[in-house]
Amino acid sequence: MRFWDASAIVPLLLEQPSSARARRILAEDSEVVAWWGTPVECASAFARLRREAALSEAEERNLSDRLEELRMAWWEMTPGDQLRTQALRVLRLHPLRASDA
Repeated sequence: MRFWDASAIVPLLLEQPSSARARRILAEDSEVVAWWGTPVECASAFARLRREAALSEAEERNLSDRLEELRMAWWEMTPGDQLRTQALRVLRLHPLRASDA
């Protein structure tokens, strides 16, 4: 089981320089954990690419649909006291940023 954020999820759905590595990691361990905001971050990336004319509206919709399929298969971390306590603990133990904790 591995924690995935948008920087790893987006390359699974959209070809990028890190896509091959992301696919390889997913093949090694298909249990994905993501935080509740990951779909929002991914949607933000897709919308930015559409605004920059790197994606069409249809491509953005397709990516959103594929993201939803992937989301249905992952474990989602929701906010709460227990999660906050755990995040604070791992920040003291590891050199992480807040969103990574």
